[in-house]
Amino acid sequence: MKYVKNNSSWMIGNGCTIDFWRDCWGADLPLIEEVLVESKIWGCCNAKLSSIIDQTGWNAPPLVAEFLAEHGIDLRNLDVNCNLYDKRVSIHHTQGAFTIQSAHETIRSKNPKVW
Repeated sequence: MKYVKNNSSWMIGNGCTIDFWRDCWGADLPLIEEVLVESKIWGCCNAKLSSIIDQTGWNAPPLVAEFLAEHGIDLRNLDVNCNLYDKRVSIHHTQGAFTIQSAHETIRSKNPKVW
């Protein structure tokens, strides 16, 4: 699963499957790695991205939008299509598809043959 997370990004739809805190949906790192909070508190942080998306698109309260901007996420620059499901796409395939070939090429480029 770590390989998938490190080699993919999100096409944001309705936000129902994207973890607001733990997924990389608007920046290179998830918010959980950006914010200094005691680990026992993170167990209570279980918001989905859908909590700031409505039928017209982004609908974050001003304080949330400001918080996100402080951590490098500008909602005005992120596409959202609330009529579609979220989709994880490969960053190594031209159409975003996860294929055996794209995974093999990525792994092979990091670990060249030694024989």
